Amino acid sequence: MWILVSVLTLCLCDKFLRRLFKDRNMKKVMLTIGLTLGLCAGAGAEVSSEAFLKIGAGAEAAALGNAYTAAAEGPNAVYWNPAGIAGSDKPAATFTHTMLYDEANYDFAAFSSKGLGGNIGAAITWLSYGNLNGRDINGLPAGNFSAEDMALSLAYAANLGADIKAGLAVKYIHSKIESATGDGFAMDAGIKWVMPINGLKAGFAMQNLSPEFRFSGDKRPLPLTWNAGLEYSGLNDFIFTLDSKARPEDGDDEFCFGAGYQAAKALTLRAGYNGKAAKAGKLSGSGGLKALDNLRGISAGFGASLGCFKLDYAFTPYGELGNAQRITLSAVF
Repeated sequence: MWILVSVLTLCLCDKFLRRLFKDRNMKKVMLTIGLTLGLCAGAGAEVSSEAFLKIGAGAEAAALGNAYTAAAEGPNAVYWNPAGIAGSDKPAATFTHTMLYDEANYDFAAFSSKGLGGNIGAAITWLSYGNLNGRDINGLPAGNFSAEDMALSLAYAANLGADIKAGLAVKYIHSKIESATGDGFAMDAGIKWVMPINGLKAGFAMQNLSPEFRFSGDKRPLPLTWNAGLEYSGLNDFIFTLDSKARPEDGDDEFCFGAGYQAAKALTLRAGYNGKAAKAGKLSGSGGLKALDNLRGISAGFGASLGCFKLDYAFTPYGELGNAQRITLSAVF
């Protein structure tokens, strides 16, 4: 299966960090970086650029610990596994707002529909870091500046027989820090397979295959990610998801899993665990917020539906880095 995914698809933080470290509150800057640049304070050193591409999309996925490669369907699948948009007969749209540390906000909006003999989708990802306080080389105030990241995606997927779906997405990536900018392109691809075991599905996806990303004269690879996942829904009102994610550039591989329980016809409760998130937020020598610090890596949330509308919520503590809260509104037309 990994060979098949490969056939479907090759896959700057430096200037940002140097500028941010001039902020008058070093701890605030460290926390902002930890949450906004992919919430990815893991064991390995960060090598790739545009870490916001790792943050994820949708409150449902976040509540399941980001174990979503096999479970992704509809508009959110444009991010997780483009094969997941295949097979839907009705147009659908989703919007997610993620509240990160301080003034940082992360938004994701996507749409999917039938088209071109299969299904098409589009998505926009936008991360704003808010107003940041600049300092010159002498540590004196140098005015405020802003920074933001954005990705625009277009996806296509189709059924390859009764049990297999395949999808492909291309995306344009833009990064801006004050007047400095960077642009690049990347590709995602994936497949979903309904396995010959009742309720069991498998998903495989590749994200961010691209040449090196150029930002203001610097070049770095994007966070190429290989994902393999399972979803099991053959046990009454429960659903279980499991993912393994490999990032050869950064070495911050992930193992994550989640579970959902349909407590009522229109209400689903969810919880998950993400091994990489469990390593984030542990600041050496710090002693506060021990209760939240012990919950690093654990996520929880719910989904509620009413007619064609659906509301999802997820809460993820990151210890002393703070908490991430996601709200998703979706509709099927």
